[in-house]
Amino acid sequence: IKDKTSLNDFIIAYKQIIVKAKLMAVNNNIVLFKIPRFTKEVFYPYTFDMNTQVDAYNTAIEDLATQNELRTIELELDDNDFFAGVHFSAKGSNSAAEQLSNFILKDKGFESSSNLS
Repeated sequence: IKDKTSLNDFIIAYKQIIVKAKLMAVNNNIVLFKIPRFTKEVFYPYTFDMNTQVDAYNTAIEDLATQNELRTIELELDDNDFFAGVHFSAKGSNSAAEQLSNFILKDKGFESSSNLS
């Protein structure tokens, strides 16, 4: 986003990521992450207005997921999950890991990772 990558170039690059993932994955067990939106705490050179591009990229990710019969996950994050509004903080890393874990465990019949104790 910072480099103003066009939507078309983003789609080309993301398709390559999907091909690589399919070569490595078993039974198409691939989950595509949507890009988190910038919070109002984002540091320059990123801006809150860049969320327009994030939304366009995420729409492309959804379309590619549908075309490739893959699933997506959109993480629920807040300002405290990021350092400088862009990079995961320790809290954000833990939150993302827990959400992905719960996403996968739900497929296996568990409601959340807290049910494993």
